[in-house]
Amino acid sequence: MNFPKLILKKILTKHIKSIRNLNIKNPKLIIAFSGIPGSGKTYISERIENHYKAIRINTDKIRNIIKILFNNTYSKEQINIITDKYMIFLFNKLNKNINKTIILDCSIDRRYAQIKKFVLFNKYNIFIICMEITKRLAIKRIKIRNYPNSKPYLEKLNKWIEDQKRFLHRNKVDIIINFSQPIYWNKIFSKIDIILKNSI
Repeated sequence: MNFPKLILKKILTKHIKSIRNLNIKNPKLIIAFSGIPGSGKTYISERIENHYKAIRINTDKIRNIIKILFNNTYSKEQINIITDKYMIFLFNKLNKNINKTIILDCSIDRRYAQIKKFVLFNKYNIFIICMEITKRLAIKRIKIRNYPNSKPYLEKLNKWIEDQKRFLHRNKVDIIINFSQPIYWNKIFSKIDIILKNSI
């Protein structure tokens, strides 16, 4: 699917207005998540964003911007393709910004290759958080969060679970968080602090 950079710039113009902490200086670090929908990625990423004054990128927000800007012209599959292309475009823009600590408020299970390429080329560190959740609890949370349009998410749930299993089989994570258990924020922040001290 080919489309001009003008479309990406149009998305950026709308999206950049909602991005916080652009003017705060932070070192090169990507904080990313492995996890299925409903596993608590946004809750954790918002806390990390506030603690470190980092830049948080939420792909659900990007997809909604694309839908609004182009009046639902594109299919869901096309929107996902545009979102992935925009993410690369956005990374390159943010790399010129003074705040280089970026939180990916989404799952990297299927897009890790493109993120890793950016990380290696631009000499970023990466910190990966694995979100664990039972299928039963994920279904419950998806139904609440996406009511009354939860059916498409539930139909893809098994695929997302398999995507995460494949990712975890091939890659190492820095910390595991089970959303149904107590969250030890000091442990999370201390691990991130170590990475930040070794970042430029």
